[in-house]
Amino acid sequence: MAIQTLIENLLFEEEGSALDFKSEQYRFSGATPEDKSELLKDVLAFANSWRRTDAYILIGVKEVKGGRSEVLGIHDHLDDAQLQQFINSKTQRPIEFSYKTIPFESTQIGVIHIPIQRKPIYIKKDFGKIQKDTVYIRRGSSTAIASIDEVSTMGAETSPINEILALEAYLISGEHDEVIEKQIKCKVVNASIPSDKDFPDYGVEYITMGGRSIPLGNISGYDKNYTRKLAKYMQAHSRVASLKIGIKNLSSISARDVKITFHLPNEKNESIACTRNDLPSFPERTSLLNLPSFRTTNNVKVKQTPQGWQITCFLGKIQPKDITLSDCFCLGVTSSKSLNIDAEIFSDDLPEPIKQQLHIDFEVEQRIYSVDDF
Repeated sequence: MAIQTLIENLLFEEEGSALDFKSEQYRFSGATPEDKSELLKDVLAFANSWRRTDAYILIGVKEVKGGRSEVLGIHDHLDDAQLQQFINSKTQRPIEFSYKTIPFESTQIGVIHIPIQRKPIYIKKDFGKIQKDTVYIRRGSSTAIASIDEVSTMGAETSPINEILALEAYLISGEHDEVIEKQIKCKVVNASIPSDKDFPDYGVEYITMGGRSIPLGNISGYDKNYTRKLAKYMQAHSRVASLKIGIKNLSSISARDVKITFHLPNEKNESIACTRNDLPSFPERTSLLNLPSFRTTNNVKVKQTPQGWQITCFLGKIQPKDITLSDCFCLGVTSSKSLNIDAEIFSDDLPEPIKQQLHIDFEVEQRIYSVDDF
């Protein structure tokens, strides 16, 4: 991937265990040990972090949460050779990293690239704000000191780097689960139906007298609310798209107790989220045939929050190189829009959740039904 394309993609991501944005250049040439230690600590933390991909520090970029980060640019740049000598003269083991000046959007930014590598890495003597023999680690968008258990796990690593657990989420749609993408398109219908009082009772016999139809009463066994139930069934099912989540294990080790949680915003009550079991069953014309509806065991939980909807899918154990699908859940909106969905993947074998963004483009048809349509 071209470096400009990579940077463009990173601008749409949020800070985490593999990405950091710096509006201004690090203080280095002629700086105090305290100032220089800021750069050293960030490189150490990313080198020790638990992550699936290479880490990047973009210098001259201001983070914009929920959108494309702003490219400010910088005029003073660091020298890669000086950085290599400075950092690796202080650590107990060399850190693999690089610094490059990259032209981007009529300016220049600095890019520090830190591949996945053997850890833990720490400095041998106190320097500036950094303590010797202390393992710094990146947790989400902040830097912290690793716990004893975390350091022990690092030291016990004997598998090759490509054995680090890597999980990736996909949206699944289609009658046969044939659409597996990180960005999908869904068509739904925002249907308006008449009120209950507008529907005549179903299965009523009439007699004509004096040119007027007079109801005699319901035919025995017929459900007088059948048409009302049919309208509500159609409305509920047409307003949502049935989807699944697929989690793929890209690594060569098993992932245990995997779950994924994501949020669907619900501004002005414009979104819908539920499980398949929450939708009404297809109604029967006669009450004699109204048997209890079949409900499947569902590994999806939907909860309404002040911010919108929280959907959690429990996938259990996922074998190496395998993909596991959740049960169905249903999402919809009342007007056409594109949604960015922030997801977190959890596993007993991950020290911190994997953050990922999924995308759904909703195309919504507005339709008004009359009683005659049913």
